[in-house]
Amino acid sequence: RVCRFISSSRHFTSRPRFITSTMFFLVTRQDTLALHPRDFGKNMQQKIFSQLRNKVEGKATGKFGYTILVTKLKDCSPGVLNEDTGNAHFKVQYFALVFRPFKGEILPAEVKSISKQGFFAQAGPLEIFVSSQLMPEEFKYDTSTGAPTFVELDEDDDIRIRVGTMVRIKLVGLRFAADDISVIGTIKDDYLGPFI
Repeated sequence: RVCRFISSSRHFTSRPRFITSTMFFLVTRQDTLALHPRDFGKNMQQKIFSQLRNKVEGKATGKFGYTILVTKLKDCSPGVLNEDTGNAHFKVQYFALVFRPFKGEILPAEVKSISKQGFFAQAGPLEIFVSSQLMPEEFKYDTSTGAPTFVELDEDDDIRIRVGTMVRIKLVGLRFAADDISVIGTIKDDYLGPFI
């Protein structure tokens, strides 16, 4: 199947080759979990594992990125009882599959919202902002169809970026917080932009 990609000034009909780094990693992490006394007894290890998955899966964890899946427990310390609450605190080490983006990577993403300043796109758990300054100059903000879009007027047809459009984005800026990752992307380089 042949795909067309938008360049900053021309259209290509061949499949481009991209050099991307790995963004999924299997890492060893550690955490402390509190287990309520009602969960003591049989299957305590399974209850710890279940609580760990609920606590970390699908969440951003600073420099590690997004935890996709906890694969297995590596080690679980003996519980230390809290005299006030009755909870037992366990230090656990575990293997986790994480998604960590890097500057310069190219990702396919779906446009979720559009404004005059640019658009937000979603690539898995990652929300990427593409500013109108980081788009080719041919793309102009347009509301003539009733919904906000970015349109490139071509002699053959109009190419539109609207909500739901799949775009290829290069990551140009990342900021890691304790529980969030802020990402800025561009579609200004060759072979980037909407899938046609």
